Amino acid sequence: MNKLQRWTYPYFLNRLALACEVVGVQCYKVNPAYTSQTCSKCGSIHKENRNGEIFKCVECGHTDDADYNASLNILNNFLQGEYHKPVEKHVNV
Repeated sequence: MNKLQRWTYPYFLNRLALACEVVGVQCYKVNPAYTSQTCSKCGSIHKENRNGEIFKCVECGHTDDADYNASLNILNNFLQGEYHKPVEKHVNV
C-alpha cells in the first residue's frame, strides 16, 4: 500500500504548508473545478474534452495528457489571481 493513501487531505496540506514555510515559499490553494474539462489553449469547457488520460478539445482540437492540461489550467487560474487564501499551518505541539 502506498504511504500517501493513508494520509488525510488536511494533514497533507498542513505538511506541505510547513515545508513551504521552511524554504520560504508561500502555499496557495486553487479551486480545481472544471480544470480537467477546460482547454488550456482556447479556454473552452466541455465534458467531452476529457476521455480518461487523454484530453482532446472539441472546439480547437488541442490534444494533451489530461492531467498535464489540468495542471496548466490550475497554474493559469493562480496567475490570474483566482485562488483561495494561503494554506494555513497548524503546528502540533
